[in-house]
Amino acid sequence: LLLAAAPPAHPLGIRLRAAARLALEEDDMGEFYKIQSYLMGLYKEPDNPRDCMTEFIAYRIFYWIINNNTAELSKEIGAMTAEHKKDPAVRHALRVHETVELCDYRSFFGLYRETPNQGKCLMKVIKHRIRARALRVILRAYKPTVPVQFLQRQLGYKVEDVDSLLRAGNGEEDDSDDSDDWEGYATQSGIVVTVEAPAGGGGDPGTALVDVKASLDALSLTNA
Repeated sequence: LLLAAAPPAHPLGIRLRAAARLALEEDDMGEFYKIQSYLMGLYKEPDNPRDCMTEFIAYRIFYWIINNNTAELSKEIGAMTAEHKKDPAVRHALRVHETVELCDYRSFFGLYRETPNQGKCLMKVIKHRIRARALRVILRAYKPTVPVQFLQRQLGYKVEDVDSLLRAGNGEEDDSDDSDDWEGYATQSGIVVTVEAPAGGGGDPGTALVDVKASLDALSLTNA
């Protein structure tokens, strides 16, 4: 257990919180769930302090979203006090829940950037799902092309230069493990990029565009 990594001299609640945070850093969701379940049990005991309780309530909201467990999520929200809901971390997690339910990807990516504590360790899993849904929505809404920079902004990416967009859209390999790396994402998703020549010619590099039909076809193959 990761709990063993916490200093044994510390009170149990402190050790549990340290172990849970370590599990988040290590992407060990199974261990995290076991530890935070025990921790929430301690919080319910009348003589135990409630230190960092709202931080872990926020993590639990993310955890239930990841597992599509609407029953437990509803119970979690129903058990919250008014004071819990005023806490910035809990308020943020509840707003994330709303954006996921509505597939409001623009608001979601704004909230992702503002995630407090170690919430991004959980939010990144939700982010991948929201991006997949948002990509399909956008590609089906725009024909025959959509500007790459527009797509990047909608999916929560930084806007890149034309050369990097072309490398990504034409299938060049990328070995980055960065989950927010556009080139790796575009290649993995099969996004096909072309450049529209500028009307006036000259040194203008042109506008990078996503070929919607070709990208949808490639996306269907990657998910087959």
